[in-house]
Amino acid sequence: PQQAPRVAVLLLAAGRSTRMGGPNKMLADANGQPLVVHAVKAALASQAVEVVVVLGHRADEVAWVLADLPVLTVVNPSHATGHVTSLRKGLMELPDSIGATLVALADQPLIERADVTALLDAFARRGVARALVPRVRGQRGHPVVLDASVGADILKGNAAYGHPNNKKPMR
Repeated sequence: PQQAPRVAVLLLAAGRSTRMGGPNKMLADANGQPLVVHAVKAALASQAVEVVVVLGHRADEVAWVLADLPVLTVVNPSHATGHVTSLRKGLMELPDSIGATLVALADQPLIERADVTALLDAFARRGVARALVPRVRGQRGHPVVLDASVGADILKGNAAYGHPNNKKPMR
């Protein structure tokens, strides 16, 4: 049987929280802990070998609440220009040994370890597909799992989602 790839979790936590009117939602309470801590703990409980959190808006405050957790935090100085800059920033930090990356938004308080495990297990059974995008009620959702080749394409600007002039989601 084929060995499962080494997997990283990339949490995007750089947004400006504009729909909340200013406070950083990463610091909002989610069952007694900051929302971003909930997301990190779910990632750390999975089979991921690396967890990278991309920060932006009020990065120092968010980094402070993550200081005691075994994650790599990186700051995206271009976070205000969109998710793709944070995606690229996080992908650049991953070791070459990573075969797949689960990309998640850090503001999903209902995501649990079991969800991450189910997505990674489904990705391991995917066959030739380079990405796994969950569907909920017929709509594409998050988190997504990307083969390392997709991450490389995004960094090169070759993938539709990763190209800076293309706002279309990856299909």
